[in-house]
Amino acid sequence: MTKVHRHPRWARIIHWLHTISMLVLIFSGFYITYASRAFLFPNMRSARLGHFIAAYIITVTFIARIYYNVAERTYKNYLIAKADLREFPRLAKYYLFFSEELPTYAIFNPGQKVMYLAWQPLLLVQAISGWLLYDSIRFQPIWLSSGILSLNTLRTFHYLVAILFTITTAVHLYLVLTEDLEKLKYMLGK
Repeated sequence: MTKVHRHPRWARIIHWLHTISMLVLIFSGFYITYASRAFLFPNMRSARLGHFIAAYIITVTFIARIYYNVAERTYKNYLIAKADLREFPRLAKYYLFFSEELPTYAIFNPGQKVMYLAWQPLLLVQAISGWLLYDSIRFQPIWLSSGILSLNTLRTFHYLVAILFTITTAVHLYLVLTEDLEKLKYMLGK
């Protein structure tokens, strides 16, 4: 019988707060960029408020998750080992529908490790670029003194990282809902 990896209650709470915040950031960010009711906000004020609140919540959950992983030494579960690199082609074959056999892994598969590790610096960069955009008047000397960084470049960069988060979040949701619904129970507390 395989050992079931159940997430601790507070890790599940952090995960769901993070998830809801990520979805609010995606929808409110698209509303801010392309004001349309299709993104579930009635007006710009509510979209900006939702974006701002979700940014704070995701920052807190990000810090809490890092603290937890360091304190509990669970960060090792996210590190990519040589064995993961050897396993990646087999996992890719499954995800690309060239194999029907889903490889089993202790906690996270190599794809999850790559995605979760990539999200960490991207969240940090997105938070910094978001704050710079939010208070662009205060940070105006940065735009004026930098030959590379302009406000428009920063907007484009922030937008492209948001697209990357949208794609990887969609992939994550797709895999969670199609791969093994039993594993979803572990994040729901069942």
